[in-house]
Amino acid sequence: VEARLRGMLPLPARFAPAWAVVLGKAEAEVGGATVEVSICRPCLAAREGVAPAVASYLSTLVPTEIEEGATLAVVIDGKEHALQEGTDFWCTSSRKVRALKALPYV
Repeated sequence: VEARLRGMLPLPARFAPAWAVVLGKAEAEVGGATVEVSICRPCLAAREGVAPAVASYLSTLVPTEIEEGATLAVVIDGKEHALQEGTDFWCTSSRKVRALKALPYV
């Protein structure tokens, strides 16, 4: 499945960033239970506890324009921030979940 989805994993909705934009949604019956599937626009995933202003900045960036391991230097409200991909944010929620071992099956 992961190869077909270009490295993306199907994840529970709780792992979607607050700024994720749902492009499409459908429900399906799986093993007698109703499952809702949402397809979201690609976006960065921030670490828990990141400052709201930093999260707001990250929500404006395009993940495909950021390299793995990149450091972003930005000044927000007069305060300098050095944000490291893989520590402060991830290019995808899938990468964040893998890095933090947030699910037993990844």
